Amino acid sequence: MSKEDLNQQEEVSETKPADGSESEQVDELQDLFADDSQEDENEEDKVTRLEKKLENIQNGVNKYFSEQGRKAKEDVKTKPESKVVAPSDDISELFYAQIPKAELVSDDLKTIAESKYNGSILKAWKGESWIQEKASALESTKNEDEANKSKISKPSNGTSPKRVDILKVKPEDVGSLKPADKAVWVKAQVEKERRDE
Repeated sequence: MSKEDLNQQEEVSETKPADGSESEQVDELQDLFADDSQEDENEEDKVTRLEKKLENIQNGVNKYFSEQGRKAKEDVKTKPESKVVAPSDDISELFYAQIPKAELVSDDLKTIAESKYNGSILKAWKGESWIQEKASALESTKNEDEANKSKISKPSNGTSPKRVDILKVKPEDVGSLKPADKAVWVKAQVEKERRDE
């Protein structure tokens, strides 16, 4: 080794930190970048030595960034999560009591409130006109369905069911009559035959 190499090694050894882990890293870096060229090497040995040195540098860089990535992941895990402000149950109940149709789209409303409006369903309702339109459409559909169901369960009172004129029923149509109507038809036929006699 030359005088310059010795002086550099002495300066480096004086600047080494006292911490064991950092000093090990410094030693590794010094080993990687140390000029250990030998003048009597042939070309193939120099290439092999430089390839090995390059491989060591690449491994050191990969190790460094891998450690940095792990530290970043740990920092993210230990970092407290920002909580979404959830509306209180009382406020939600009041909101749905004031706007009953909003309850028909409550799932969508909660999702939008959490993603865009920091959990406020009122702000989500006011800020998104499409959800108001969807709620109105669902409400009108619900009202129509209920009206139709009530029509089925209660026929209208204005019209009475058609009474079958027993005298005009033909013998071949008697099978389609109700049992009570059949009995009336039979009696009517008996009376008709008595009159004809």
